[in-house]
Amino acid sequence: MFSLYSEYEFDLVLAGHAHGGQVRLPFIGELVAPNQGFFSKYTSGKYKRGNCTMIVSRGQGAIARLDQLDLQ
Repeated sequence: MFSLYSEYEFDLVLAGHAHGGQVRLPFIGELVAPNQGFFSKYTSGKYKRGNCTMIVSRGQGAIARLDQLDLQ
């Protein structure tokens, strides 16, 4: 989609979120991203093509808070 945004001369695209890839390895990065397959290009960060800048968020994550855990 980034090539399409660039072709239509969007200045800024705010995209999110790709979870930074569903499966990530330290020092390697993402292996699989939703709807992008293996070793995709746009999982998180800032990307530039011509005059178009795209920023992809990883999202918030889903870590349970301690007050939500049932510790009985």
